[in-house]
Parts: sequence; structure tokens; C-alpha cells
Amino acid sequence: MIILVLLIGFSRNYLGVHTPQDVIIALAEGIIVLFAVQKLFDWYPKKERNDAVLLIIGLAVTAAMIVYTVMKSYPMTYENGVLLVDPFDMQADAMKSYGMLAGSLLGWYFEKKYVAFTTENLDHKKQIIRLIVGLVITAVLYFGVSFIAKKTVDLRIAKFLSACFAAFGAVYLAPLVFKRIEK
Repeated sequence: MIILVLLIGFSRNYLGVHTPQDVIIALAEGIIVLFAVQKLFDWYPKKERNDAVLLIIGLAVTAAMIVYTVMKSYPMTYENGVLLVDPFDMQADAMKSYGMLAGSLLGWYFEKKYVAFTTENLDHKKQIIRLIVGLVITAVLYFGVSFIAKKTVDLRIAKFLSACFAAFGAVYLAPLVFKRIEK
């Protein structure tokens, strides 16, 4: 697996889709994330109030990644007078990922605190209904927020918001709807 990770990093650099700086930072980030997740798994079950701390840390890390993405310098490589990769598009794609992370964290926290959703003792029919309803809720939020946000705010913010609302809907709102309907 280590060789595969190194080959992927090399290929991204060789193909010119990432700079050496991007590949090195990504490798370092991967190592830090692995270490942090192991520490998190050791720490999290020890106390009940760790949910709020985990939410705050996750949102702070998300904010730090947003600041890094916006402040980072991007190479402006042209071929035949055409910009190969637009830094604005790269930032917009990253914001979608950050929105997904923030929405998932918020959804997880509220679901755990207010819904306590379970999937035990479900027959196939109920599983399929939940899947369809969950997909509809997520899609409506994603495309609805995306449609409105793209007309009113910067594309990067629009992508963040649409992904954030979709993840929040999938992780919190859909289980809330299931629990209320099934009562």
C-alpha cells in the first residue's frame, strides 16, 4: 500500500496535474491524518462531552483548510496561450469537499444528540424506502441550494454551501424524517 501511495503521488506529478509541493503536502497530510485518527479513536470513547469537542475541532480544521486553499499560491501554467488549470476552479472543487466535511460533522453531532437513529430490525422494503427518501432529501438540498447560491454568491461559496447542506441533510435531516414518520 505504501508503494501504491508513492506511485500515485509520482503519477500526479509526472502527469502535471499537481505540483511537487501538492504531492509532498498531500503525503504529509495523509501521515498526519492517520496519526490523528488513531489518537482520536483512543480518546473519543473516554468521555461523553467529547462530541462537542470533536465537532469544534473538526470545524476548526475545516476552516484552516479553507484558509490554506484560498491563501495558497497556484502555478499559472499556460500552453499555447491557454491557462491549463484555473486556480479558481481548483478552489471551488476544494470548497465542495470542505462543505461535505462541515455538513457531515454538523449532521453527525445533531443526529447523535437529538435523533439517535438506528438501523436495527429493518426489512428490505423499509431499507429501500429509507434509501430513496434519503437520496431525495440529499438531492433536493444539493441542487436547490446550488441553484440559489450560484445566482447569489461566489462559486466557491456556492459549492461549499450546496455540499454542506446535502451532507447535513443526509446525515441529520433524513434520519430525523425517518424517525418521525415511523413513529
